[in-house]
Amino acid sequence: MKNQTKRFLSLLLCFCMVIGLVPVTALATTCEAGATSGAFVSETHNLFSSTSSVIAPGVTSSTNYAYSKADGKQMVYYVATADINRDDVEIHTSYIGAQIKEYGMDKLSNQMKAANEKYQKENPYFQAVAGVNGDFYNMTTGQPTGAFYMDGEYLVNGCNNRPWFAIFEDGTATCGKNTAEWNAAIAAHGKVLEAVGGSQMLVVNGKDVTASASGSYNTDRHSRSMVGVTADNKVVIVTWDGRQEPFSCGGTMHELAQIML
Repeated sequence: MKNQTKRFLSLLLCFCMVIGLVPVTALATTCEAGATSGAFVSETHNLFSSTSSVIAPGVTSSTNYAYSKADGKQMVYYVATADINRDDVEIHTSYIGAQIKEYGMDKLSNQMKAANEKYQKENPYFQAVAGVNGDFYNMTTGQPTGAFYMDGEYLVNGCNNRPWFAIFEDGTATCGKNTAEWNAAIAAHGKVLEAVGGSQMLVVNGKDVTASASGSYNTDRHSRSMVGVTADNKVVIVTWDGRQEPFSCGGTMHELAQIML
């Protein structure tokens, strides 16, 4: 990706984040730092094919093929970018049945269907067009490990001192790494409207911050999901295929951060 990244966060599996199209006021984002300048050259991969399309006004997607500079293995990842500066694009988190009263588990397609049913009651023009899984969870109950807020209400209060992505009352979207940054963001931007937990900060203010990401979970290649905010006020969600060699080998945290840059 181009050097326009503000912050990106690695996600795991639990519930979904939905990009929806509605003819109502959108949630705008802001950035604390501008884009970095100059042409970016990845430390870890070379992109050799990228196919882009417009899903809907303000929402684009791309399918990307790269090969590793280390071992030549193929990497495949998918990107959806939502311009939430527009009045007709929103980002929502969702959960089983599009509710947060009871814990549970469900697959992404069912959660997107439930989100459509919920928001179409409020506005028949709403249409969920993209989604991604997020966060660790209790495999018995389905309780998310990190932050989870939907429409201003929470299933998990706070962020449990874990990385997070959130959209706030004043329209600001950003990522943070812990409770201190969570509390500072609330003080600056007001009530949390939507939030999802994650596992590892990848990029902060245009810089790869994965040097401290140690342990096999961070340094081995896996399938991954990511979310972030660009310097031109767009929300980006990414899924990376993994454990499917030779089609796609997956990525380490460092390789993910290099994709985000």
